[in-house]
Amino acid sequence: MSSKAITGEVGKMIDSMRAIAGDGGTGELPEMSRQQLLQAAKDLQYNLETPAETCNRYRYSDAGRLLRYAASSALVTQTGDDAWSASRLSHSMAAPGSEANIAHAYTTILPFTVDFARFLAQTDYRNPIDSYKTVHQITFDTDMHRFEWMKAHPEHYVILNNFMASNRLTKTGMETFPFEDKVPYLSKRDQQDPSTALLVDVGGGRGQMCRAFRNRFPKLPGRVVVQDLPNTVSSSGEGIEAMPHDFFTPQPVKGAKIYYIRHVLHDWPDGKAESILRNVVDAMDQESIIIVDEKVLPNVGASNVAAGLDLQMMMSYAAQERSEKQWKDLMERVGLRLQELWYYEKNGDDGVMLVSPK
Repeated sequence: MSSKAITGEVGKMIDSMRAIAGDGGTGELPEMSRQQLLQAAKDLQYNLETPAETCNRYRYSDAGRLLRYAASSALVTQTGDDAWSASRLSHSMAAPGSEANIAHAYTTILPFTVDFARFLAQTDYRNPIDSYKTVHQITFDTDMHRFEWMKAHPEHYVILNNFMASNRLTKTGMETFPFEDKVPYLSKRDQQDPSTALLVDVGGGRGQMCRAFRNRFPKLPGRVVVQDLPNTVSSSGEGIEAMPHDFFTPQPVKGAKIYYIRHVLHDWPDGKAESILRNVVDAMDQESIIIVDEKVLPNVGASNVAAGLDLQMMMSYAAQERSEKQWKDLMERVGLRLQELWYYEKNGDDGVMLVSPK
C-alpha cells in the first residue's frame, strides 16, 4: 500500500474514532463497548509512540519515581536524568513464563501469605486435611473450594492456567520415563492392536502430555486418551481421544497399558489422593502400570523452591508436595508399590514414578 493510500486510511480511522468519541460523550455508547474502545486506544498509543515519547509521558508523572525505585533493584536501567531503558531483568520478567509467575504471586501467593499466620492460629497449628478449610477460604471470604471459586472468578482461573502452562515448558516425565524398557506392550509387535487402550492421561487437561507421547511414538498402534472435567478436557492432536471424566468416579477405561497421572495428586490431601488412585487400581489388569509425574522431595534437604510450593499447596488446597517416603506410604495404603523413581535432572525435585499393584 502506498504512503498516500495509508494516509487516507488513517484519516478515515481518525474520523471514525472521533465520531465514536462523540457518541461516548452523549452516553449512547454501551458501557462495555466504551471500556473496550478505551483500552484499545491506550494499546494503540503505547504501540505507536516512540521510546522518547514514552519517557516524556512518564517523566511528568509519579511513574518516574517508581522507575527510580525499579532501577535500584535492576528491574530497569537509568541511563540519565529522567531517562530509563529496559534491563536484562526487564526482558526476563516480561517473558510469558515470568509474567505468569508474577501475576500468580501477586494475586494469590502474597495475599495467602498475609493470612497464613491467622489461619494457623485459628486451627491450632494443625496440618490441614480439608480442602474447604484452608487459607484460601479466609483470604477470599468464601466457603467454596479453590477450584470451584476460580471457575466463578475467571480472571483468577486464567492467571492460574497461564502459571501452570509456564511451568510445563520444561522437561516432563514423557521425556524421562524409559517406556521401551518398562512397558512390554511396546516391544510386542505381533500383539499390538489399534483398539488397545495404550495410554490414559488422568486429569490431563488439554492433552499436552498425550501429544508428547504421540510425538515420541508416532507409529505405535493403540488408543491414547486424555481425561478431565467436561469444561476442561480438550485435544488438538491427531490420534488422541478427549474423554470427559471426573477422577473421583470409577475409571471407565479398563485395562489400559499405562495410566499417566501428572501434577494431579499434589492438589489433593491424602484422603482424596487415595480415592483417585483407587479408581485407577480398580480399572487395571495384569499388564497395567501407573506412571505418576510429580515433585518428589528428598526425605532430607528439600530445596527452597520445592518447600515453598509445598506451602502453596497447603494454603490453597490443604494438599502437599510429597517426599519419597510420603509417596511410598500413600501408594501402600491403596495396594500399590512404588517400583522405581527417575528424576528429570540430577539434584532436581521433579520425578517420574513407576507404580504397580503389590
